[in-house]
Amino acid sequence: MAKGKDVRIRVILECISCVRKGA
Repeated sequence: MAKGKDVRIRVILECISCVRKGA
């Protein structure tokens, strides 16, 4: 459970970074 949550947070952070770069 903890591992899945960590991966999810990592993906969300990457998505935010990608959007910021694109914007």
